[in-house]
Amino acid sequence: MLWGWKNAEDFKAKAVQGYAKIALGPNEPNEDGQSNMDATSGIQIWREYMMPLASKGYTLISPAMSSRPNGKDWMATFMQNCGSDCAVSGIATHYYGTDIEEFKTYVTYWHDTYNLPVYVTEYADQDFNGGPQASMDQIWSFMTAATEFMNANSWVKAHCWFGAMEGMDNVNPLNKLMNSAGDAPNDLGYYFINN
Repeated sequence: MLWGWKNAEDFKAKAVQGYAKIALGPNEPNEDGQSNMDATSGIQIWREYMMPLASKGYTLISPAMSSRPNGKDWMATFMQNCGSDCAVSGIATHYYGTDIEEFKTYVTYWHDTYNLPVYVTEYADQDFNGGPQASMDQIWSFMTAATEFMNANSWVKAHCWFGAMEGMDNVNPLNKLMNSAGDAPNDLGYYFINN
């Protein structure tokens, strides 16, 4: 992933032919605490660091928007102004929320709007809007429904639950896929791996 401007040169040094098959654009450029850039800057970093990878065999996946409403506007500006030669082959997105129907609508929006495969590179049953956090039973329900939905839609090419690590930052720790020792998956983790 070309996270943003701060790692662009490191990304360029590593993303050589044969290193990987897929390259992801900037991480949540619509968020102040993430790569934090406007769409014009997003186009600049895309043209300078991502587009040359297409000729090296990489599939180029868009910048990954957070699920805040401004992400849709950011991506619309990016896609309308980058140009037909930008070689965007898929849409990356993140989702944090507690409503499974909203999740399904949100993921479907990206496919229907851009008619491209979708990569949900982060998602969890997490409220960032001041509401109550999900219980373990609610997380299980969200995980199973989300997994079934994404597996049933061939246009969802990949998805990754947020929680395959020991430290969860500011995400509800019940979403964690690791056991308390951090050395193996927990039950939720095994479910995710096997489904």
